[in-house]
Amino acid sequence: MTGTVVVLPAKVQIQGTCSDEFTPVRAAFTHNLETGQDVGASVAVFVEGQCVVYLWGGYLDGTYTRPFERHTIVQGYSLTKTVTALCALVLADRGEIDSDVPMAKYWPESAAEGKRDIQMGQLLGHSRR
Repeated sequence: MTGTVVVLPAKVQIQGTCSDEFTPVRAAFTHNLETGQDVGASVAVFVEGQCVVYLWGGYLDGTYTRPFERHTIVQGYSLTKTVTALCALVLADRGEIDSDVPMAKYWPESAAEGKRDIQMGQLLGHSRR
C-alpha cells in the first residue's frame, strides 16, 4: 500500500480568548487538537449573555496545510437533538413538564400505533425500556 504519510504538526496554534475560570475548557480543546483527536475546531461558550470562551485552532482538513481560522465555516450535525433536550430540561426544571408521564400528555398524536405508554423520560433519554 502506498500513500502520503501525514505527520501532525509539532505545535498546533490555538487562538481566541478564554476566561480564567474556563481554563479546563481550553486545556481539553488544546489536548484534542494536539493529540489528533480533532484536526481543527472552534468552540464558543456564553454565560448569561457574556462570551467566556471563544477558541479556534488546528487545520481545516487532514492535510494539515490549511489553518482552521476564526471564520471557518463548518457543517453542524445533529444539533436539533441537543437543543431540544436542553429546552426539555429547562422546562422540567421549571416544573412545566414531567418526565414520569406518557409523552402523549403533551403530544397526543404520539400515542398512535402502540406508543401510548412511552414516558417523557424515555423519549428524552433515547431509551426503549
